[in-house]
Amino acid sequence: MKRAQDSEHVIFESASYSLNYLNSLDQVVTQLEEQNYSIGSYGVDRKANQFYVSVIEEDYNKLMNEQPQTLQKTTESLPVRIEPGTPNTSTAQLWGGDRITNEDNGAGLSVGIGGTYGGSSAILTAGHSNEKVGFLSTRYPYIQYSGTRTGQVSYQRANRTNGATGVDSLGDFAMVKLTGSDTATNKVYGSVSITGTYSSVPVGTTIYKYGATTGYSWGTVTQASINVIYSDGLFNTYYVNGLYQSLMQNSSGTDAVAGGDSGGPVYMKDGSANKLHGIVTARSNPTSGPAKIMYSTPIYYAEHAGFTVKVN
Repeated sequence: MKRAQDSEHVIFESASYSLNYLNSLDQVVTQLEEQNYSIGSYGVDRKANQFYVSVIEEDYNKLMNEQPQTLQKTTESLPVRIEPGTPNTSTAQLWGGDRITNEDNGAGLSVGIGGTYGGSSAILTAGHSNEKVGFLSTRYPYIQYSGTRTGQVSYQRANRTNGATGVDSLGDFAMVKLTGSDTATNKVYGSVSITGTYSSVPVGTTIYKYGATTGYSWGTVTQASINVIYSDGLFNTYYVNGLYQSLMQNSSGTDAVAGGDSGGPVYMKDGSANKLHGIVTARSNPTSGPAKIMYSTPIYYAEHAGFTVKVN
């Protein structure tokens, strides 16, 4: 939801299509690829509230000649824009909550926030699903955004050892150095600008999150510095320490956190400032009703490991 304000009125507007719905339209990309049309890039155009697909120019002309009626029907019935382009044309600004995928296993994750790591522009996301770093292979996995490589995982942490203590057992996160032309930002979907960090938020604090699957939700911190066992990613079990637990909700009464939200930004309001608390780590699966319990990794652990959050 975004807010427009003038001198006399405050007007609230809801986007016509949710981020989750627009992301689901990547089925159009699959259909085009199955018909041997070459895709340059694809993703969500936030300003236009559309899903765009860039088909390399030669194949775009072929598509226009071979299937003009199908093309017209698709773009008229869905918020989809199909346009000519060139391979790997992504020059996006990466926002917190944007969907990214890991090329090694296809896992869907969320961008947490932009910043720097090791002197390079980088984004923060979840550690689980990014385990092929160091101890599994010498290949550092690539991360995709909108169908093109945007960066490479440079650091990953997601504890798998039950008896582990110390800093290596704290938190679940990964730093991705950007290797293409995409830009790291301090923006969270919905035009929220992060201007600071606040790791150790007290119990009872109201926090907000944005994930690529469930979008926007809000809630209250109920526990701090807890140890959580959960299953996800490439391995069966994780034993992660130092997490926060929050009770979340959204306006639709559906799942407030779900798979694919991992890595998404969790922030709080400090007066007029939005300060990053951390990123989504896991949820507690309910036996009935929507998922409401969220676990988050405070930003301090990534900062301690060398990540600097972009705040302007």
